[in-house]
Amino acid sequence: MLWPIVTLVAVICVRPGSGSSAGLILTPCSGNIPEQAFGLKAEVVRNINGSTLFSGRWCIDIQDFQTSKGSTVYAWPCGSGSAGTNELWAIEHNLSTQASTITSRQPNTPFCLGASAASGATLEACSSPAAQFKVGLTATTPGTIVHEQSGLCLTVAAPPNCTTLPPTPAPGPIPHGAAPCDIYASGGTPCVAAHSIVRALYGDFNGPLYEVMRTEDNSTRVIGVLSRGGYANASAQDEFCPSYNCVVTRFFDQSPYGNHLDIFHQGWNGHAGTDRGVNPSVDPHTINGHKVYSAYFNPGNGYRNDNTTGVAVGQQSESMYMVTSGTHYDDHCCFDYGNAETDAKDDGAGTMEAIYFGNSTKWWKNKPKNTTGPWVCADLEQGMYPGDDFINPDTIPTMNTQYVTAMLKGRVCEMTLQGGDAQQGALTRLYRGRRPEHDSYNPMRLQGALILGTGGDNSVGGSGVFFEGAVTIGYTSDATDAAVQANIVAAGYGK
Repeated sequence: MLWPIVTLVAVICVRPGSGSSAGLILTPCSGNIPEQAFGLKAEVVRNINGSTLFSGRWCIDIQDFQTSKGSTVYAWPCGSGSAGTNELWAIEHNLSTQASTITSRQPNTPFCLGASAASGATLEACSSPAAQFKVGLTATTPGTIVHEQSGLCLTVAAPPNCTTLPPTPAPGPIPHGAAPCDIYASGGTPCVAAHSIVRALYGDFNGPLYEVMRTEDNSTRVIGVLSRGGYANASAQDEFCPSYNCVVTRFFDQSPYGNHLDIFHQGWNGHAGTDRGVNPSVDPHTINGHKVYSAYFNPGNGYRNDNTTGVAVGQQSESMYMVTSGTHYDDHCCFDYGNAETDAKDDGAGTMEAIYFGNSTKWWKNKPKNTTGPWVCADLEQGMYPGDDFINPDTIPTMNTQYVTAMLKGRVCEMTLQGGDAQQGALTRLYRGRRPEHDSYNPMRLQGALILGTGGDNSVGGSGVFFEGAVTIGYTSDATDAAVQANIVAAGYGK
């Protein structure tokens, strides 16, 4: 039986009264809550017959008229403009399986509405288990749309209330001999990932920092610290890689969560192919009199962990930092460190939150007069941003010192970017406020993977330098951020 064609539109609002979108997600079925009740209205758009699926003031919509598998489907305010073909759907019922598919009627879009608990609503193959639903609505009576595979209900994720921000934990006393992750823990925002090629990020850490592989025989060696809470044992690397013929195969996570970063081999949609490991011997440095090496990234280098533990998901608050360099960067996507998609695909705006460092301004609403950069930005998927859509780009400080501290923290309705010289001085607040409003960045839909040197969809065009970094759960206080910066300066980069 062919049901009327239905359009579902969802909108995620970033500012009250704005025309942004809302998420379309799967949540447990909860009876007669308005966000799970969908109605049906017949429409004709450009001579194409169909209907709109709506829940209250929201209708279901394919983002930006995209036509490819995996494209984001979300909610948009009904009546905010004439319906487009990206809002037209047809419900078809399969008598043998008793399941229904919701087929897009948009031209050149041979896909159906699909969904997963991790990614929300997307376009999927109509035969996919992700696209099978039990549809409880009719042309005259609203009802639920139940996802067969998960048993969850399609739900409009209403925009969060941005008038009251989540609390920031109060900082506690910092223990003697503390390193960055000890400081974060004392501030109530413990590290869930801590990676470094140069030093321990806990005062009592005495384990491995990274693993190198010798290319001529594929033998490996783990490089640790010289002493508990100390610096990398670069001499062990020099002994094992005398001809500078090694690659880093793993950055060990120093936190209790074991979120190690390995070379990512999958690639997606032509973005990457197989990633390559960095050569650990090309960029030597000294820190407090100790020889160390950086992780020197060129296009094609990248690391990832799609199966993490403890990393922020959904709208959970998080903070992160890395020490990088203002002397090696580019304007390509993306030299990132932070939270990303678990499938190495572009799953839509708001599905990642990572530090970006470089001079790409491709996604900025307003372009700066100076395009040299580099800048500390937030990669939120489908764009690396120095702030919201209204920030004056000519007021954003560049970070071109040899050693740069870059920080990003995010919570419901707000993100903060900070940067500074890792050799001296305090942090500069680069931005604090709402995320960009031209796309669905509120609410965030974090998935909790970790990346280094690549974009969330595994785009590997970025160049950069990585010395150390950590990701926390929770939105850090300014006092905690300042203490971490002071610790980085005290570590003695370049001295």
